Amino acid sequence: RREVIPAEWSASETYPRQKYWRENLESLAAYKAGWYEATSQESATALLTFLAILRSILKAQPKFLLKNLRSLTPLLRPAFEHHTANDKMVVLLCDFLRDALASLAEPPGAPPAPELGAFLRWLSEMIGHGLLAVSLSKEAAVHGSVKLLQAVSEHRPLLLDQHLGTLSKLMSRLAKEHVQRKMQLEAAQAQQTLTQAQAAAAAATEETQLATLKLAISLMSTRLVEMGEGRRVYSQTLLALIERSSDPGLLLLITKVVGPWLTAAPGPPPALAFRDRALFVVKMTSFEVIDSAELHKAFLELVHALHDDPNLARPE
Repeated sequence: RREVIPAEWSASETYPRQKYWRENLESLAAYKAGWYEATSQESATALLTFLAILRSILKAQPKFLLKNLRSLTPLLRPAFEHHTANDKMVVLLCDFLRDALASLAEPPGAPPAPELGAFLRWLSEMIGHGLLAVSLSKEAAVHGSVKLLQAVSEHRPLLLDQHLGTLSKLMSRLAKEHVQRKMQLEAAQAQQTLTQAQAAAAAATEETQLATLKLAISLMSTRLVEMGEGRRVYSQTLLALIERSSDPGLLLLITKVVGPWLTAAPGPPPALAFRDRALFVVKMTSFEVIDSAELHKAFLELVHALHDDPNLARPE
């Protein structure tokens, strides 16, 4: 629906505005049943229009939106269940969720409103289902789900903790497949057994998986304390990538993630033992064969910081 708010409504005339937005939501709810029967393209177009309307509602009446969050879940469900591989859909969903969670934030120390708490639990459930897709045909949907988790966690970091186990498994799988695909692609190219179409498909899958892997690494790096025993799996996966990956962007990200670990003051976990810090540095010397001046610079600056701090001087 594309009606505009009548100009004669002043900012103080709350009731007609609420009636207008309620009618919009009711109309969309009545239209919702058709989304499941429509083609994928028609469904996506309807959902994109709906998200645009939602952002208009959010800007005009954020409190009204809070009171009607329960009505949103059946309307948003198709986007989470069927369209997280659609880049445009994911971008609009992320923008809406960021705006909504920022507008609906409680005062410091106050518990979340019951409606908001239920909405957040539903969001966590939807994102969790999306993260569990493992077939190659759903890699784009997994990437979209990780981006949605990133958007929500910017305002609700505790929600991220509910998915650390799933993210850890996803990260381990993607890291293993990243290394294996590199070896398989090199072997196939050497034997010239790949057609142009196969090579293009493999490159597209690798690009999506690599982007998802980077997102997972970045997200998990913010919750080291909350990871508990999962920190060991996380650090071992990073070590394996440092040793076996040749992607400059991925290795640069890992360098930025582990840099603060290596230069942090000695202390209990999540601070690394000096033996573990030394292991990271030794593994990272393999960067010299990677053609990336930016990566070399980041590594050398890290080594300089380690030698420049007398508090970090150890035989290891």
